[in-house]
Amino acid sequence: MKTSLFLCSQSRGFTLFELILVVGILGIFAYHAFPSFSLGEQKCIYTLRSKLLKADYELLELYTQKILSSRSDEVSLIFQELTKEVSQDCFFKQGKKGLIAHIGSKRLNFSISPQDLSVKPKIYCAISQELCQNFWGRKLKK
Repeated sequence: MKTSLFLCSQSRGFTLFELILVVGILGIFAYHAFPSFSLGEQKCIYTLRSKLLKADYELLELYTQKILSSRSDEVSLIFQELTKEVSQDCFFKQGKKGLIAHIGSKRLNFSISPQDLSVKPKIYCAISQELCQNFWGRKLKK
């Protein structure tokens, strides 16, 4: 009788292999459930976003001063400050049509219109791109 109770108690537990298999499967599900970019990329996005918002504010300030005083614009100084490298894989670069954000191995193009401050300037990216949505912290509604 003792032997039958002893055998029954051993058959009720899980083996180490079964536990490792379940943990592995849960790990695979968790990996696919979280966003695909790393904390380093997220930090880079926040840094570049704050620099871009600061430049956008300064452009708006210049636009306002230009309207009020007909003073010459200093847009190039704002872009020089904006395009200073933060690190080798996290920076803005001025392109032919606007700005290019380098976020690790990814690139995000920003348009600036107009560059001459004839109307209120606007800096934007194509919100349909996933990286642009991540940059601004937005999701498109389907």
